[in-house]
Amino acid sequence: MFDALREIGEVLFSNGFEFLPERIKGRGTLLARIIFDLDNGKLDCDCGIKCDVERAKEFFWIGNAVGQKPQVVLTTNNPKYLLDPRKPEKWAIGRIISEINERAFTDEDIRRLQRIFSEVVEKFFPDKKHAYDIEAVLTQKGHCLREIALFTACVRKDGKVIELVKEPGYRKFLRFMQYAAGSKEYPILPGRCHICGEKKEVLTNPSYPEGTLLCIYNVDKTGFISGLSRKPENMLKTHAICPDCKEKLVLGLRFVEQNLVATIGDESPVKLKTSIIPKFMGMKLSYADLESIAQKVRSAFNVVKAYRSLEEVETLMDGLMESQYGSARIFLNLLFGYRRSSHFSFQYLIQDVPLMRLPELARLSYKISEVAAAIFHEAIEQWSIGFENIKKIFPLKKTRDRVEWEPLVMLFDSMMTNTAYPFENIISRAVLFARINRYEAYEGYDIERPKKGGWEPWLCRGLLKYNLLLKLLGEVGVTKMGLESKADSVKIPDEDVEAFFSAVGYAEWQKALFLLGVLVGKIGIEQYNKGDEKKAVLNKINFEGMSAERVKLLANHTLEGLRNYRALNDRNEAIYACMKMMLDRNLEALRNPIDNVFYILSGYAYATLQAITSRR
Repeated sequence: MFDALREIGEVLFSNGFEFLPERIKGRGTLLARIIFDLDNGKLDCDCGIKCDVERAKEFFWIGNAVGQKPQVVLTTNNPKYLLDPRKPEKWAIGRIISEINERAFTDEDIRRLQRIFSEVVEKFFPDKKHAYDIEAVLTQKGHCLREIALFTACVRKDGKVIELVKEPGYRKFLRFMQYAAGSKEYPILPGRCHICGEKKEVLTNPSYPEGTLLCIYNVDKTGFISGLSRKPENMLKTHAICPDCKEKLVLGLRFVEQNLVATIGDESPVKLKTSIIPKFMGMKLSYADLESIAQKVRSAFNVVKAYRSLEEVETLMDGLMESQYGSARIFLNLLFGYRRSSHFSFQYLIQDVPLMRLPELARLSYKISEVAAAIFHEAIEQWSIGFENIKKIFPLKKTRDRVEWEPLVMLFDSMMTNTAYPFENIISRAVLFARINRYEAYEGYDIERPKKGGWEPWLCRGLLKYNLLLKLLGEVGVTKMGLESKADSVKIPDEDVEAFFSAVGYAEWQKALFLLGVLVGKIGIEQYNKGDEKKAVLNKINFEGMSAERVKLLANHTLEGLRNYRALNDRNEAIYACMKMMLDRNLEALRNPIDNVFYILSGYAYATLQAITSRR
């Protein structure tokens, strides 16, 4: 992953980038120049600049210092960092003066910057106990605070306004502080860079930007340090990086943060954040190439994340195949995690995913979903099994501040890297989904409550999507469907059911259980029509699992129920006969109680959803 980030940073560095601007947040649309007028000792402000990405780049908006880190940036979204000296570590003007003095810079451009700031402090902050109210100045200019997106520090001297961020000294100082600053505790020493492998001056403490994914490599625990001591020579052996590599890593990181971050669970309160880091094999890129590839990578991820039309998927695949960048040589690293205060909470890393794998997955899932949409006469997007839709039906344990993402992300890993995923894990998750919805036991799980129509349509559609997902996983070689059955010689007296069986690739024992569930669903429909909204027949199904003997007993109860509710018409009687014939000759295959429940519930879901959609 480090190599991939450094490679992206190398492209930016060789194309003249020193910093990448931070995103502009909030509703403000203007950039305010806070002007320290050295000619008359008054604070002035100019708000006539429209704030956009180009302005953020022009005025070096790279974000504020996180946590307890000192603020040394002169363009900020918080005017207190320029106007309030009562918090010395967060007052940029004072911190810049201190850093220049402590590090004894000899560069004349940096010393000139220091002299300008010393004049500002002398005239505007003589006791360093008084903060200026920018709102009063803005009101005089006919503006208010919420209109301002960014603030930058300027001075007026001899009638001329100097934008300090554009001074050569500030640019040199900022680049040093971002990429090459050591400290008294962790000085720069001769050593070997753990990134490029060269012997040169290296930082004994990388001090990567706080809250970013690079923080997973910060050495902040003594137990992980060579010699179990934070001495610089021990830090040197643990993780050392040269300033050049740090600059490229941070540039690469910024590019990923701005162009290649996606979320799964857009409609959920808890989202899974993903940083997509491409790796280029044997490719020399320009910045235009990098931007173009980033767009293709986002598009490729989006087609597996959420529903896209088949035409859109095919167009993307054709574009990738014909791309001058040689898509077969682009691999993706997907890092799951999020900023947590000044730290980064790492969740999972998927490595070396071929870019073409993503649209291939999307094309297969589309074709599988297409069959279900046709059976139920619905739009295909309602049957999508993209990552977004899988997340909605995949129960994950959660506490107040943590979701157990690993089972879901491991599934995505298997799908994208073509590695095995246990069949039984999908089945058990599906039955858990059914149990949560049946008993409305949503507490403690990161799973969406149905928004309208009650729990039953949501349960039915979700269970059937699990069937489609299993088919997809089988198609891509990630799972095996389990035990084979005897030769199938029974014709099902229902064309739609036959089409569904063909779509999902059931063995005969699975068909038998499914048809049993269909008949249970028929009884449930009759009970619902007679006012039993809870459907008492569902109490005959043990959501914790059912042995072969319990399945046989359920089959007997089902026949009796069909008679009692006068639902044993010719069609249902034919379905029952097919089910019973297949069930009796496949009893030895019913070894897994959870599997048995899943396929029975899938049949129930099919019959119930057919009734719901036809009624609608």
